[in-house]
Amino acid sequence: MPSGKILVYSNRKVALLTYQTGEEDYLPDDPYAVRTYPASASSAMLPLKRGDDGEWDATVMYCGGANIQNNEWNGTLIDVQADKSCIKISEKTRQWEIEDELPEGRVMGNAIHLPDGTILVVNGAGRGVAGYADYTQPWGNDDSLADDPVLTPVIYDPARPQGSRWNRDGLKASTIPRMYHSTATLLPDGSVMISGSNPHQDVALDKFYPTEYAVEIFYPLYYNQRRPNPSGVPDRLGYGGNPFNLNFTSDDLNTGMSGSTGTDNASKIKVVLMKTGFSTHALNFGMRALELEVSYTVNTGDGSIVLHVNQLPTNPALFPPGNAWIFTVVDGVPSLGKQIMIGSGNIEQQKTEDYQSLPPVTIVTGGALNPKPNAAGRTIGGGSVSAVAVVAGAVVVALFGGWL
Repeated sequence: MPSGKILVYSNRKVALLTYQTGEEDYLPDDPYAVRTYPASASSAMLPLKRGDDGEWDATVMYCGGANIQNNEWNGTLIDVQADKSCIKISEKTRQWEIEDELPEGRVMGNAIHLPDGTILVVNGAGRGVAGYADYTQPWGNDDSLADDPVLTPVIYDPARPQGSRWNRDGLKASTIPRMYHSTATLLPDGSVMISGSNPHQDVALDKFYPTEYAVEIFYPLYYNQRRPNPSGVPDRLGYGGNPFNLNFTSDDLNTGMSGSTGTDNASKIKVVLMKTGFSTHALNFGMRALELEVSYTVNTGDGSIVLHVNQLPTNPALFPPGNAWIFTVVDGVPSLGKQIMIGSGNIEQQKTEDYQSLPPVTIVTGGALNPKPNAAGRTIGGGSVSAVAVVAGAVVVALFGGWL
C-alpha cells in the first residue's frame, strides 16, 4: 500500500500490517463473504492514478468468493453457491465500499489488468471451493471440490458509471473448464494467456474435470485495431526526475475504440506501466497498473502530437522497482508493450528526485514542431500557439501569436 504497509485479508478479517514491526492495524471485517483460499475470490488493486487532490491512493477490490459461515466448513462445500458481491477498500477510506456485482457468482476467478485500464475476470466456478477431495470428502465431483464452471469472461471498467461497470458484450465463452490450479497472465501484445486446471492430487486425464494441458489466448476487443507506435519510449524510469517526450505521428492517432481520430485523440492518450505479477491459486501476486501523468503539444499542421510524460511518483511503495511493461494507449487501443526497468531494479532503498510539473497543453497551428520546455515552462514551436493550462482547478487559456 502507499504507506508501505501490507494489506492482509484472512477469512473475513482485514488488517494493515507494518511488516518491519509486526504491528497490525485492523480494518472492518468483510460483511458479505469469505474471499481467501479456499473460497478464493478474484482480487486486484485498481489502476493507480493521481487523484484530483494530488494524492496517489491505492484501492483494492475483491469480487466473488463464498459466503461460508465458520460452522459450515465441515459441510458439503461443493453445494455452496459462489458469491457475486464486490467490495473495495483503501487506506484513505478505511471502510468497505460496495461495488457493482458480478453477473454471476464466481469462485477461483483470475482478475487481470488490461492496458486500457479495465480488468478482465476469467476462469473459476459457480459453486464450491478450491482444492481437491480426499477420503474425508466423498462428496467431491471426481476429486473437484467445485462445480458449474463459469466459461464466459467479463470485464470491469472503473471509469464507467456505477451500475454499468461490468460488461461482456462481444465476449465469447471458452469451452474449457478452468477450475482449481488455473492461471492467467497479460502478454505484451495486450492479449491474455490462460492455462491450467487440475483439481486432483496428481495428473488425472480420465476425470470429469481432467488435468488440463491446453492453453488459450483471450483477445480483447481492441486487439485487431491499428496499434499506436510512438517514438521515444525509454528503457528505464525513475521515481521523480525530468519528464520525457513521446512522438506520435498522425497514423499513430488514427485509431481508437470510440470513433474519434487524429488530434481529437490527444486528450485520450494514456501511458500505463504494468506488472503482471506471479499467477497461482486465483491470485496474481504483485500485479500493478499505474497511469503516468501526461500533457501534450498538438501540431495541427501535420496532425502529430508530442506527449510530455512524467516519471513515476516519488513513492516506490506505489510501484515497486524491477521489470515492467510500458504501454501507450490511444482512445482505448494499446501499443505493444515494451519491457523497461523501474528504479534500480534491486531490492534496496530507491533513489528519488523531485516530481516535476509538466508543460501546459499546447496547440501549434502550422510550422515546425520540436517542443522543448523552456525556462518559463512554456513549449517552443512554430506558428500560432494556443496554450491551455490547469492551475489550482481552474482552466486558464492564453493565446500567443508568432514565436515564443
